[in-house]
Amino acid sequence: MEYTLRVFGQPQWNADGCQWKSCNRNHSGGVSVFSVGSGGSVTLVGSFPTGTLSATSGATPASVAVDPSGSFLYVANQGQGTISVFSIDSSGALTQVLGSPFPVRTAPSGLAVATTPTTNPVPITILYVANEGSNDVSAFVICETVSPSCAIAGTPVEVSGSPFPAGLGPVSAAIDPSVNFLYVADMNSNQVSGYHINPSNGELTALA
Repeated sequence: MEYTLRVFGQPQWNADGCQWKSCNRNHSGGVSVFSVGSGGSVTLVGSFPTGTLSATSGATPASVAVDPSGSFLYVANQGQGTISVFSIDSSGALTQVLGSPFPVRTAPSGLAVATTPTTNPVPITILYVANEGSNDVSAFVICETVSPSCAIAGTPVEVSGSPFPAGLGPVSAAIDPSVNFLYVADMNSNQVSGYHINPSNGELTALA
């Protein structure tokens, strides 16, 4: 049996390896979610719009990232300068959280998300956004527990000092397995920017 899938952008596996998300860049302006069966078969769960709920045209979703718990999906909307946040249910269906999309800088293109090690006094989940158009990196701590300062779980709270300078045209980002360092590919300056991650608050310090 053969399957042909037409997807666009950067696909992302869920934490359990059973669901696959792909952004539909320059096409439907949304995210397609597929479930993956034990035999490798692929079934479309659904397609979900990103960007402003009342005006998805021009959102241009460029990349997606799933948080380590598999509870939330983050989408960089390059055409609108925003990131969309979705909660993920047990079937893989997405629901955009209240307040989403959230503003970042110009032409967000790449995302990286990770949780700091449990050896930290207070582990936090951090999200970094490579903003291609403004040549910088936005940094967020993810609000995980509802409190007076956090009305909706999964929402990003920008850290002090963000955005942080990058090279020219940062298009993608990656966090090392120890969650000590962030690396950003700067397309237009043909370089990689490296940063040390402050594990207590997600702030970035450029590597010398």
